[in-house]
Amino acid sequence: ILWKNSYRPASACSTRPDVWGFPRRNLACYYGTPGATYTYYFAGSTHCLNDSIVEFISTSPFRVQKGSIYQRSNYTWGVTVTWTSPAGQTGLQPFCVAAVDNNGQTSNQWCVMIAVGASNPSIITPTFVQGTASPLGTVMATQSRFSIQ
Repeated sequence: ILWKNSYRPASACSTRPDVWGFPRRNLACYYGTPGATYTYYFAGSTHCLNDSIVEFISTSPFRVQKGSIYQRSNYTWGVTVTWTSPAGQTGLQPFCVAAVDNNGQTSNQWCVMIAVGASNPSIITPTFVQGTASPLGTVMATQSRFSIQ
């Protein structure tokens, strides 16, 4: 979890910056191979004229290499990060990122969990049993709520 204590100056944009970048949704879980190299691109955007993204703060696995921030378009900045997981390291690696603008305002954080040494989960194809109701799609073991229509 990222924590940055800041206040919004009176002259600052009333809308905080945004951040995105992992190929999957926020709070997703990836599986990873020990010793493999992963490259991610993060982007942050501002919503007001003369504002810019000046930093991407993160909680990341050990030895993440962050490139220089560059302007991608009028209101969007980007950064590339590369991480090679140590060959003998397995387990869960949290990775969170947030964008900081030139007024010190931070975006919400975008987080994923990288499960190094785990395999991609296999999804069992659902089967229909006469006389019962089954959800359409896949219900993961970690889900506590689903609906049947």
